[in-house]
Amino acid sequence: MIEVARGYVQRAGLADSIALIPGDARAVDWPGGHDVVFMSYLLSAVRGDDIPPLLQRARGALRPGGKLIVHDFMLDETRSGPSSAALFFLSYLSSNPDAVSFTAADIAQWTEAAGFVDPTEEIMIPDITMMVTATRP
Repeated sequence: MIEVARGYVQRAGLADSIALIPGDARAVDWPGGHDVVFMSYLLSAVRGDDIPPLLQRARGALRPGGKLIVHDFMLDETRSGPSSAALFFLSYLSSNPDAVSFTAADIAQWTEAAGFVDPTEEIMIPDITMMVTATRP
């Protein structure tokens, strides 16, 4: 995947602005001083107890004022849908009992617990994914 991402970054002329680090996000060192940390489909792919340390790593990688962007499958507040997100979580939870499902409000609370401020939520792919952004103070 990193080679695919590297190709997109190079074609966009952003190789001097975007760092791609291969490895397990739970284990590799994250360099600091970044303006943005973008997590796409990461939190839905790890165990529930991996989420707080990943958010702490993201905070540590950001400069003050930097933005965290979390894009992922997220349930609505009733946890009854949207159906595509619910089906993803159902299939993942059936094979990984340590995984968790979550809402955008859950992500917002977790980012605040990790020391971020001003979380905001918005729909990214209707009926499938949402995005939560938060700021490192």
